[in-house]
Amino acid sequence: MGRFEGYDGGAGDFQFGPLSFMLNYPDHCLLYRFIPRGPALTDMEVAWFVRGDALEGADYELDS
Repeated sequence: MGRFEGYDGGAGDFQFGPLSFMLNYPDHCLLYRFIPRGPALTDMEVAWFVRGDALEGADYELDS
């Protein structure tokens, strides 16, 4: 998320314990968190991180 113009084929993966991890790409980052609710039910939260100057509709789509 520096001066990269787009995806260059590289990615990083970090795990924070058994229930959350982060995927890093040159132009964005995804944070996943799994929240157990019972023996057969789990919630998942996903947070997207983009550059501070990214513009909705031009650099990313919320509905995609």
